Amino acid sequence: MPEPLVPTARPPAPRPTTPSPADPAWPAAVPERTAIQGGPDPLTVVWLAVDAGPSASDLDEAVARVEAVGYEGLQTPLSCQADAWEPLGVPGGQAFGVPLYFAGRADAERFVALWDGPVAAVVEGDVFCHFD
Repeated sequence: MPEPLVPTARPPAPRPTTPSPADPAWPAAVPERTAIQGGPDPLTVVWLAVDAGPSASDLDEAVARVEAVGYEGLQTPLSCQADAWEPLGVPGGQAFGVPLYFAGRADAERFVALWDGPVAAVVEGDVFCHFD
């Protein structure tokens, strides 16, 4: 008697891939720890979102989106880049944003061209923070 046909498992359908910084198309970012502790200056900072109010929902969304493509997503005080206040349209005070740090403008511009989310501003300048 012939052997019964046993269905074989199908390989799972390919999942759509999300670009990541490991992909050569995406530029490498400078880690925040390096950037804010006196790393190479000046840096070009891509601010993805800024929130000077009590709600951080835009910041949370920006963190999730940037982490989804493999970058470090952190909420950082704007005071870590003094040159950012004016281009971001924030008069001062307590404000936070979601930045990505790049060694040069070309890398920042390449990131912005690949990024399909909002960008608050791209700011060149020194970065430094001291957290107690």
